[in-house]
This record gives sequence, structure tokens and C-alpha cells, in this order.
Amino acid sequence: MTAQQALTVRRRAGPPDTVVLALSGSADMETAPVLARALEDNLRAASAPEVLVVDCAGLEFCDSTGLNELLTGRLAAVEAGSAFCLSAPTPQALRLLRITGTDAVFDVLPAVPVLRAARACGRGRN
Repeated sequence: MTAQQALTVRRRAGPPDTVVLALSGSADMETAPVLARALEDNLRAASAPEVLVVDCAGLEFCDSTGLNELLTGRLAAVEAGSAFCLSAPTPQALRLLRITGTDAVFDVLPAVPVLRAARACGRGRN
């Protein structure tokens, strides 16, 4: 078994009124504060984005603590009036979403260009 990698969150350019946070590494008990801080910082800004896309393509591992931070971020987005979606979750992340039933809570999008993802995000769940 290999050691889990630290979590890195990078803010990527996206369409106007859209924030894309690209995750890489592991979202677990040790790294959850990094994810929480990134979500909070981007939703508590002077003006929250219309859409927050969390790109999970580089997320190698996510446990219940990481999932809890994503759920908390989704609730904060709803409170801020922002759409929130996950993009390109890995097979492990998809399995976690299915097992926990949270695939019905999140807008989950395949790997698509950011502009298309931003347009599709939030259609019907928030």
C-alpha cells in the first residue's frame, strides 16, 4: 500500500462568475482542513461565484472526512446563492458517492470543458 498524498487545491481560470477548484492528492482526515479552507475562501469572498466547480480528476483518494467537507461546501454554496458541482470524479470518489447516497445530492459532471460544466452545474438540485 502506498502512502496517501497531501491535498493540493488550485484555483483555475473559468468563465465569468465561475470558480474552478482542481483537487489533487487525498482528501482525508489529515488534509480535510485544506479543502475546507479553499471552499470557505471561495464562497466567503466579497461576491460568491455564480458557480463553483470542484474538479476531482486528480483526487486520488477521498474518505468520509473529505466527503463531509464537500457536503459542507455544497451547503455553503447554496446559502451563498451559488451552484456547486463536482466534475470528473475518479472511480474511487464515484464509489464513495454511490455507497453513501450522496450522488443524489451533488451535481456530478463528467470531465468536460469548464464552460460547458459551468452551464450544466446547478440545473435542478440547489
